[in-house]
Order: sequence, then C-alpha cells, then structure tokens
Amino acid sequence: MSAGATLPVGDLRRSLTAWPGLAGQTRTTAREWAALAAIIVIACALRLIQVGYSFDTDEVFSVHLASRPLAQVIDGALWDRSHPPLHILLLHVWLNVFGVSEPAARALSIVLAVGFLVAAHAVARRVAGPLAALVAAALLAASPFFTYYGQQARPYSLIAALSAVNLLLFLRGMDRPAATGRWIAWAASAALLVHTQYLGVMLLGMEALIALLCLRVAAWRPLAWLAAGVATILPWVWAAMGHKLAEGELPLDLISWMFVPGGADLVYQVAAPFGDGPLRARWVALIALAIVFAGGALWLRRRQLDAQRLLLALGALGVPVAVFVVARVLDEPIFAPRQLIGASFCLVVLVAAAACALPRLVTAAVVAGLIACSLLSMKLILPAFRNPDWPAIAAFLDQERSGAPVRSLEPWVTDPLSFYRRRGPVYGRTSMTAGLQGEANLLVCRPERCDPHVLGEDVTLLREWRWGRGELRVYEGPVANRRN
Repeated sequence: MSAGATLPVGDLRRSLTAWPGLAGQTRTTAREWAALAAIIVIACALRLIQVGYSFDTDEVFSVHLASRPLAQVIDGALWDRSHPPLHILLLHVWLNVFGVSEPAARALSIVLAVGFLVAAHAVARRVAGPLAALVAAALLAASPFFTYYGQQARPYSLIAALSAVNLLLFLRGMDRPAATGRWIAWAASAALLVHTQYLGVMLLGMEALIALLCLRVAAWRPLAWLAAGVATILPWVWAAMGHKLAEGELPLDLISWMFVPGGADLVYQVAAPFGDGPLRARWVALIALAIVFAGGALWLRRRQLDAQRLLLALGALGVPVAVFVVARVLDEPIFAPRQLIGASFCLVVLVAAAACALPRLVTAAVVAGLIACSLLSMKLILPAFRNPDWPAIAAFLDQERSGAPVRSLEPWVTDPLSFYRRRGPVYGRTSMTAGLQGEANLLVCRPERCDPHVLGEDVTLLREWRWGRGELRVYEGPVANRRN
C-alpha cells in the first residue's frame, strides 16, 4: 500500500474487529524481566519519598475509619456513599496487621502499585510488543500522577491495579472465547473493580462493546458472566443509597465540594499522567494526543489498527469523554482525574504503543521528553509541597495553648488537626460560636479562607506556617457574638 493510500471501509471494519491474540508474541526474556525489575525498583523509590509525612485530609478519613472496629467500618462505609467498600475493608485488615503509622498505612498502596506495574506491562506487551511494554512501565513508574496515588492511603492505587488486571483478563478471555474459566476470572475481577469504584463500569462497558464487535452472537457468554459479576454490588448500592434513590435523588451530596467539569478539566485529564511542571497542561495534552494520532495513522496504513488497540483508545479517551458528558448533562460533580485513574492507565499504554510505532529516533525523543516532563513535575506532588506538617502544627498548639479550643472554617483543617492534636478540642464551622463567648480561642485557616471577624475585633496573628503550595495561620482572640 502506498504512503498516501487509505484503507477501504470494509477492510477497516474487518481490521477493527480482528483479534490477533498472542500471534507472533515471543516469550519474555531474562533481559526484559531484568529491565522491568529495574523500573519497578525506581517506581518504589519514587513512591517511598516522604512516605512518613503527615496524612492529608482524605487519608485521615480513610485511616481513622479503617482503624475502628469492623462494625463501625461498615457503618462508615455505608455513610460514605461515593465509594464502594472494598478498599476500606482491605485497609482495615492491613492496619490491624501493620499499624496505623503513615508508612504502614501507605505501604498497602505501594504494594498495589507494584502489582499494577506488572499487570500494565503485561497488557502493553500483548497489545504492542516488548518495547512498548517497557516504555509504558517506565512512563507509569515516572508519572507524578501515578506516583502520588501510588503512595496515598486511599483507594486509587487499588483501582489502578484492578483496572489493569481486569483488562489483562479480558484480553486473555478474548484469546479463547470458549474457555469459560477465563470469563469467570474476568467477571470476578470486574466484581472487585466495581466494589472499589462505581465508575469502573465505564471500562467494563468498553470491554463489553469490543466483545460484541468481535464475538457477535457468541458474546452472550462473557457478557452473562460480566453481568453476574457486576450485579454483586447491587445489595451494597441499595443499602448505602436506597433511601436516596427511592426518593428520586442522586446520592452525590457528599462530593458537593467538586465542580461540574469544563473543557479545561478534560484537557487536564489527558495531561495529568505526564505532569505539567515545565509545560502548561494544554501543551502536554497536545503532545500526548499528537503521539496517539501519529501512531494511529501508522497503524491504519500498516493494517495494524485492530480491536485491542481500539479497546485501549476507548478506555483512554472514550471513558473520560463519556463521564464528562454525563457530568455535564446531569450537572453533577463526578469528573475528576483520580476517579478516572483506570482511563489514565489506558492512555499511558496507548501513548507508549503509539510512540513505538514511530521511527526509533522519534520514539526515543518522545519517551525521553515525556519522562523528563514527569520527573520535573515530581516536586509538585510531594506531600511536603502539597500539605502542611500537621503533627508540627498540632504539637505547637498543644505546647503553647494546651487545652485551648481550636476553630476552623474548613474540614481541610479540622480533620487532620483533630487526628494529630492531643491536648485540646478542634471544632468546625457548625460549632464556631456556641457557648464560647469571652473565652480565649484559636482560629486556624489558610489566608484565602480566613475570616478573623468570627473571633472578634481583637484577633491577633499568633503563628504562621508556609510550605510549597500554601500558607496556614493561627489567630487568637475572643469569640464574637455572632454565627458565621
């Protein structure tokens, strides 16, 4: 086929429904395993940076809940309607074994991140070969986005790992559609995924679409197993959200702090895995999409645009666009990069596969550039850059104003301060003034969120802390006789 030739529509349709399976794949060599092991060691080293730094607000919620007795963990998980229960239950078991310190709690996510990298390498190898697999693993290892969520004591590392394992099991099932055992394994991974994140159904929907395109009538078997796996979450959904759903309401009031997405959020979704330290997000997104479209054009010309690559594209770009549209139509805040971490994994694998379709020198330049961009962005996601040292702030309050009540206008402050403070109460907005007129009180806030008049006219600045991303102040003074 000449350089300017196009693929006929019939050939394109057959190409997009072709399933190459393991045809032409070679066994993983010792050198490839050694390279993957080195990448994993580097990834772990990056995720261990500042692993002992204080928890942020979201981590405080997870660790505080998971460290309670099992019955209270389940009650709290039912109240936290936006998250299914698997991660908090797994964290509960983990903390009972290893303790509730910052390194111990975050170790679970780091272990899951290792499994994620192994599964991601396997997915990329099946789709685009050994070189693309190592490139994808390197990009994921150096990604500030995956580094941050691969350390945080939250469900996102588990979501990424289960997304990669689920996709790998789907690829294996498509190799042998008549092998029921493979579809049962895929359905089991789907059940685990939706028990970790409700939006996991979006990736499962893309897999179901590929199964219908490739298997046609024979797709009923895997789709039946998939339906059975997904249905296992329904009793939990009804227990957690049934009263809201019965009243015709969407149970999203607990994430009201997020916003309905705009176009810039969709752009950032593409840029997030590669960081935006030296470049603006729109330029990073443009580079990533340019690589994908250049590689896609070459696949089209070489008749290599098959169902596996189409699945990656649907997971990487189709899922975020679908969630974005739903969020806009429903006017609800369900779009966030961390909630689409499975789509980000597919995007990195797709970029790696597309980059490896380009001439070798171009591939080397592209990969080196993306890794450099990621590493230069790494400082922006370090815990000490993003959050204050909460134990130090709590210790100061305990030593200098032991027993004095502390107020704050935002849960971002009250939750971690309550977790780390030992010698005095910490109150939020609802109890700002009740019964405390005339007492010496403390207000802790970020400058942009400070409202010193709540404490009266004689408020004085007692102390301030600065870190990479912000500033925190402590004001002292009598509580005003008013409510905020």
